[in-house]
Amino acid sequence: MKAVASIAHQALRRRDRVSRISDEEFLVVLPRTERLAATEIADRSRGLIQGVPSDNSSAIQAITISLGVSEWNARHESIDALVKRADKALKEAKMDGQNCFAEK
Repeated sequence: MKAVASIAHQALRRRDRVSRISDEEFLVVLPRTERLAATEIADRSRGLIQGVPSDNSSAIQAITISLGVSEWNARHESIDALVKRADKALKEAKMDGQNCFAEK
């Protein structure tokens, strides 16, 4: 997890924030970022993290991530609704396979 967090910070900008929300899930907030740019950041993060060896196993395994991307419509949507949409996108990405992202 430390390696993933460290690498994720390399892909993010100074104003972006990362919070761990469960054992293996993080919430990344990208202020003033449109969906296309957020998708590019998600893909860059995925690319940096893929191939990093996992230290949780005796067998060497590459780390993969699934990402959900959503853009907040501040005029018509609560933060809770945004997070729910991002979570739905994350679940879709997980269903599509490892090491990918989905948008909602």
